[in-house]
Amino acid sequence: MAQVDLTLAEATAIRGLPGEALPPPMRRQPPAAATKRPLKLLHFNDVYEVEAREREPVGGVSRFVAKLNSFRGEGRAEPCVVFSGDVFAPSLMSTVTKGKHMVKYLNMMGITAACIGNHDFDFGTENLEKLIGESNFPWLLSNVVSKHDGQQLAHGRRTLIVEHEGWKLGFMGLIEQEWLATLATIEPDEVV
Repeated sequence: MAQVDLTLAEATAIRGLPGEALPPPMRRQPPAAATKRPLKLLHFNDVYEVEAREREPVGGVSRFVAKLNSFRGEGRAEPCVVFSGDVFAPSLMSTVTKGKHMVKYLNMMGITAACIGNHDFDFGTENLEKLIGESNFPWLLSNVVSKHDGQQLAHGRRTLIVEHEGWKLGFMGLIEQEWLATLATIEPDEVV
């Protein structure tokens, strides 16, 4: 038999007066089902080539954005799109645009959160901060601080909490110590 938890008032009402017949047991409705929808996470990283090709992958950025959008639609749970670094470099086009060519495409992807990658620093922190400022989603870099100003490197956010399809999601963008040695424009002794 299922356990029924009753409040004191409900228990008193059920008990009644001595000698009276007991009423049928009260059944509490179970709590309403959570309003959470299925959680769909879509993750990508190391995307910096946008042109279509003759061989797979043939569609370039338009095919990629179309694929992301195929997970969206009427009545479907919205996917949580996360990106974990390396979008502004290295590519042949980035040597000319310093990564700027990627911002408009990223802004089409419905990204919830992004982590800054090591190659995103290839054209310097100032350039990276400018590109982040043109993005329509937050960038994270949780565990590295500039010794110069005591701020998160490239002013990435330390943490992010979002409500998504009824879920409360927390994000951090973490790097490892060895990652610092791969930065072309920042010396490891400039950060903590």
